[in-house]
Amino acid sequence: MGRTTVTNQALTPGDPRRTIHFVLGRVVARRMGGDTPVGDDDGDSLLAWSASRDDPDSRRSYAVQVSGAWVFLGFAFVVAMVLSVPIKSLAGDVTGNGFLTACLTATMFCIAGCANVLWRMYYYVPVAKRLARRGQTHSEAYAAAMRRTLPRNTSLIFQTAIAILTVILAL
Repeated sequence: MGRTTVTNQALTPGDPRRTIHFVLGRVVARRMGGDTPVGDDDGDSLLAWSASRDDPDSRRSYAVQVSGAWVFLGFAFVVAMVLSVPIKSLAGDVTGNGFLTACLTATMFCIAGCANVLWRMYYYVPVAKRLARRGQTHSEAYAAAMRRTLPRNTSLIFQTAIAILTVILAL
């Protein structure tokens, strides 16, 4: 079996800008004024640049921004839960409890997204850093670790399962 050479495509297969994690991170970062557009060479923003770089520190920065975006969105749903009190008094207990359950479900969905990003940041980024310190940046193990540092849309399956479990437990 021949050894394959590691390319930039092997380090970042697909476009990380086409994930829900990137979109959410960019929206929150732009609202907070932290993601400014850059030139046309590496993407449309600082977040896209850090997601496409092949160095573990940039991936850590990307993961911090994206996990912060998930936390921010989850906190927004927690704050929205306060609206269930006036909704209960205006539209009844069933409507208020339904709104409260929907906000709780959305919060848990966001927490699961944050957990996925943090797991990748705290597990795969150190692996990639260790391999880089050893000078193994051209190895397949380094490429695999770098690929795994980026959260993918497949995490939505886990997040949806957590949301469904939350609905079942809340009802």
